[in-house]
Amino acid sequence: MSQPDSTSGSDDRESRQLRDPLMKFDLGREIDRLTGERKWADDGKNSILLAKDARLRVLLTVMRAGERVGDDDAEGPMTIQVLVGRVVARHQAASVDLGNGELATIAAGGSWSVEAAADSAVLLTITWPPSDAGA
Repeated sequence: MSQPDSTSGSDDRESRQLRDPLMKFDLGREIDRLTGERKWADDGKNSILLAKDARLRVLLTVMRAGERVGDDDAEGPMTIQVLVGRVVARHQAASVDLGNGELATIAAGGSWSVEAAADSAVLLTITWPPSDAGA
């Protein structure tokens, strides 16, 4: 099954490309967009998939203090980079506190999560193993 090259769009977002040979993002502008959407106001968190390929996802997530993402198995290694705020990143029983400009890596396998200790924006880079490349 082939991966879509663009998003379908929504009431809050226009359709846009998910993969090109070279892509550039204004992360400050993307954070402003996410915190201006209804999902942020209603749920206290919001995300946008910036780039997608068979084995890579780049996801920008904004979260209010106390909100959490994750809790599933890390099928491939991933990174968590804090752009704004403070978070606690967990992988199985281990945890690290991260602040502005800090980055953590998470190994494949086992549960993971990121919880906002303050209003935060994080960039998640998620990979998949080669055997899942077509999924």
